[in-house]
Amino acid sequence: MKTATILVLAAISLSLAGCVSGPRKPGLNDEKNPQHQYEKAVLALRYGLPDEALKYVELALSLDAGHYPSAFLLAVIQIQKKNFSQAAAALEKCVELQPESAEARSTLGAVYVELGQPEKAEAELLKSFSLDGNPRASFNLAKLYLQRKEFDRALEYIDKTTQKTGREAAAYNLKGIVLNELKRYPEAALNYQAALAVTPNDPNIMINLGIAYLNSGEKAKARQSFEEALPLIKDPALQEKVNGYLKLIKEPSP
Repeated sequence: MKTATILVLAAISLSLAGCVSGPRKPGLNDEKNPQHQYEKAVLALRYGLPDEALKYVELALSLDAGHYPSAFLLAVIQIQKKNFSQAAAALEKCVELQPESAEARSTLGAVYVELGQPEKAEAELLKSFSLDGNPRASFNLAKLYLQRKEFDRALEYIDKTTQKTGREAAAYNLKGIVLNELKRYPEAALNYQAALAVTPNDPNIMINLGIAYLNSGEKAKARQSFEEALPLIKDPALQEKVNGYLKLIKEPSP
């Protein structure tokens, strides 16, 4: 049987983790204070108003171009809007302002991946990881090395991620994908099971588990995983893929 390939990668989403508050500048009224405008931007974003947040954060930066929290928040907003070139520019400013910020470098590396600049991404992610063992950096390095088919390096960095994050479904799922590529199917299945223990109703991980079982020749377990995943899948193309696997399982061997 031809080895099946993994269908879906889980992702660690970006958040407001890097948007830390700073001190207010003395002697300024609120409307002239970049920190005040930044805080309004954070509040707007939390209420799901990215365009309003963008207005406030741009005002903050017009008041103080070196206001690091605002530069980082600008990048977060642009990432949410999928404006990756603008996000990269904001993050490059963050790195200029705070070269030792592992969070800024990790996020910049992830944005360079989105922009199709893997060499620049790798450099930033490695720097971020060297600063504080940043698990986002190691996770994205693992994904980068997986894309390059450097499976041993991918496994090395996903292990570094799980050492930091513990019960993280995305990390277990990615490790399963790497192990599947290394043809270590039983180990891959164990990692998908660990991911499902954290997020039990994730159809993508169920599919990946089914593929690991299929590659191991455990057709009954593969069929169960695929059938459990099917009602949860919204993408018609993915439903068709899974139905194809089920058809393959049901067909008698020659």
